[in-house]
Amino acid sequence: MLLVPALRRRLVHARLATSAMFLASGIGFGGWAALIPSIQHGLGLGEGQLGSALLAFAVGAMLGMPVTGFALTRFAAPLVATVGALAFCVTQSLVPHASDLVGLCAIATVSGAFYGSLDVTVNAHASVVERAYGATIMSSLHALFSIGGLAAAGLVGGLMALGANAALCQLAICGLIAVIVLASRRHMALPAVPAAENDDVPTKGWPSARVFGIGALVLLGFMVEGGMGDWSGVYFVSVIGTDLGIAPMAFAAFTVAMGLGRLTGDLVVNRLGAARTLWLGAAIGMAGLCLALAWPRVETGLVGFALVGIGAANIVPILIAAAGRDPGAPPGVNVSAVSTLGYTGLLLGPPLIGFSAASFGLRTSLLLFAAAFAVIAVFSWLARPRVAPGKSR
Repeated sequence: MLLVPALRRRLVHARLATSAMFLASGIGFGGWAALIPSIQHGLGLGEGQLGSALLAFAVGAMLGMPVTGFALTRFAAPLVATVGALAFCVTQSLVPHASDLVGLCAIATVSGAFYGSLDVTVNAHASVVERAYGATIMSSLHALFSIGGLAAAGLVGGLMALGANAALCQLAICGLIAVIVLASRRHMALPAVPAAENDDVPTKGWPSARVFGIGALVLLGFMVEGGMGDWSGVYFVSVIGTDLGIAPMAFAAFTVAMGLGRLTGDLVVNRLGAARTLWLGAAIGMAGLCLALAWPRVETGLVGFALVGIGAANIVPILIAAAGRDPGAPPGVNVSAVSTLGYTGLLLGPPLIGFSAASFGLRTSLLLFAAAFAVIAVFSWLARPRVAPGKSR
C-alpha cells in the first residue's frame, strides 16, 4: 500500500501507540503477578486459597473478553482500551486493601474482567493496524507485553527493597499504566486511507468455523506457555535432581528465549510467511522438549527449554493476527473468541500436567506439550493457504 507522507506518519503513530498499549498491558499483568506473594502473606492464605484468587482473576478475564468483542462493534478501540485500562487500575489499587479471601476473589474477578477487556482490545486493534501497515507486527507487540511484565516485576522488587508496601507498589504500577494509556490513546486511531473493496474490515458477523479452529490452536499454544511456566522448574528439581537454586534457570531459559523469539518474530514472518513460521516454530518447540525429556541433564534441559521458548514465541501472535484478519466477523469479535479459548488453555495446562504426573510421572506427562506442538505443526501445514504471509512494506 502506497501512502502519502502525512498518512504514513499517522499510521506509524498508530503502531507506536498500540505498542505502548501492549507495554501497559504487560505492566498491569506483571504488577499483579509480582504482588501475589505479598498479598498471600498479608492475608495469610494457603496455596489452595491463593489458587482460588488466581482462578477468580482468570475467570473474570474470560467473562470480559466476549463482552468486549461485541463492544468493539459499537465503540472505537481507543475508547474501549482506555476505559478497560483505567478501570483495571482502579480495581487493582483495591487489591492490597482486601480484608479476606472473599473480598480478594471479588476484586480479582472484576479486575480480571477489565484486564480481559484491555487484552482483547489491543490485540483486535493490532490486527487492524497490521493490515493497514502492510507488514507483520504482532510478534513485536507481544514482545513489548513481555518487556512490560519484566519491568513491572523489577519496579515492584525495587520499591519493596526500599521499604514500600504492597499498596504503594500497586499505586506506582497503576499510575505508570495510566500515564502510558492517556498519552497513547489519541494516537491509536488509524488514518482514513483508500482501501480495496476486499480489504474492508467487517463491521458485523459471527466468528466462522475457521476462527474457532484457530482458537483451538491458540488454546494449545497458551497451554504450553502456561504449563512451561509452572512446571519447568519443578522438572529440574524432581526429575533432573537439581537444588532449588538452580531450578529458576529452567524458567529463565524458556522466558528469555521466548522474548528474543518475539522480538525477531516479525522479521521471520515477513521473510518466511506465517504458515511456514508456525510449522517451523512448532517443530523447534517439539524437538526442544523431546531433547530435555530424553536426556534429563541440566545442560540439555536448559537448551531444550530455550528451544521450546523459541518455538512457542510466535505461535500465539501469528494465530491471533490470523483470526483478526478473518473476513467473517469484526476483528474484535474474532479476537475475543480465540482469546477466550486461549485463556482456557492457560487454565487447563498446569493442572492437566499435575493430574497426569500423579499417575504417569512428570517426565512422561510433559510429552502432552510435545503432542500440542505436533497438532499445531500439522494444522498450520494443512491450513497454510488460509494464513497469509506478511507482506513486504
